[in-house]
Amino acid sequence: MGKILDSSEEFQKIRKYIIEHRSSLTWEIFDLYQESLPSDSVEFFEKCLLMFSKGWLPQQPILLSDLKISSTENVVNQNETFKNASKFLPSLEDGPSSYTKVVGQLDNGKYRPAIFEDLPIYSLAKVDNTDFNFAKSTYFEALDCGETLAYEAARRKVLKESSGGWDDLVIRASIKDPFDLSERTVGVGISTLTIRKKPTGTASFFMHHRNEQKVASALGVYHVIPAGEFQPSGSGEQNFVRDMNFEFNILREYYEEMLGKTILEDELGHSSGYNNIPFFKEVLESEAVKFYYLGTALDPLNLKAEILTVAVWDSTAFDHFFKQALEVSSENAEGTVVVGVNNQGILFDYWNVFDYVSHKTLPAGRGCLGLAWKHRKLLGIKDDSSEPNGDPRRTERL
Repeated sequence: MGKILDSSEEFQKIRKYIIEHRSSLTWEIFDLYQESLPSDSVEFFEKCLLMFSKGWLPQQPILLSDLKISSTENVVNQNETFKNASKFLPSLEDGPSSYTKVVGQLDNGKYRPAIFEDLPIYSLAKVDNTDFNFAKSTYFEALDCGETLAYEAARRKVLKESSGGWDDLVIRASIKDPFDLSERTVGVGISTLTIRKKPTGTASFFMHHRNEQKVASALGVYHVIPAGEFQPSGSGEQNFVRDMNFEFNILREYYEEMLGKTILEDELGHSSGYNNIPFFKEVLESEAVKFYYLGTALDPLNLKAEILTVAVWDSTAFDHFFKQALEVSSENAEGTVVVGVNNQGILFDYWNVFDYVSHKTLPAGRGCLGLAWKHRKLLGIKDDSSEPNGDPRRTERL
């Protein structure tokens, strides 16, 4: 089992290791799963570092409006090993520790995120092709599962007490089937690749650099924008029911990450909801954007579920909604928007997609880019660049 940590200094050292070596840690865990999980029921995207279960990856993009979403009253039966994770963490005076308790009480320096609140979320209970089922949970419960797994993987590297393989991955090894969602809280991220498409069919895209001092997980890396937890806007039952909608969630993230605004609960009202806010009303009533579902995957390092989507915006409409805000500032509460030339995005061609898929981009972001590139013709995107033999996810590891 190795030495039990009892200092915040070592905890922060391990957290720092996760930030600086997240990609290599993910590769290591990805390879372990690739060796141990049956290939007939799991599809591995090597370049994107994602794992898809059978029925989680459609053959072509599907309009988000064609997906079915439901909820369950079942309470997640948390894996007992997660409850015992305190033996790997610094001890706390007020009782058994958890990952989020330690971050909240001890990690108050460089690696403490500016935004760290235990908000309600939707925990993924089941995926069956285009049918999704969710349970109620909280953000900290999800972090205490996912980031504890990442912490465990980094811990053995920092302490140098492991021979590799499954050694010292006690918590991870207790999850016999990572696609069995019944024994842990499975946080859900919705990652959306933003495409700005001109009338000619040529397109550009935007990326987000996540500031390591502003976010709670996946720090210091690139990601597609917008991206965020699938969660209601508040804690009430009305919020839980009304906000169980992928498009609403994505538009909330646009509102925050691209426009730099925050929704106040009073703005939503009790009946008309998002139609009370001009941005939402105008987008939802227009044909300015089409949202497509690309698939659902697990991130190997934290086993978080990632719903991969792409938003294809008409260039005139995109500029109408976002250009002025991006010209004022590309900074937001979580990092910096990569806006490209004249705030019109990065050219959506093979080499730019390949560059972001190959380097310090989160797996979900890589997946969105790789799948959008693969399906670019179905998305109405014209590409004149040369492409060497296949799509980015099938190229050699750099």
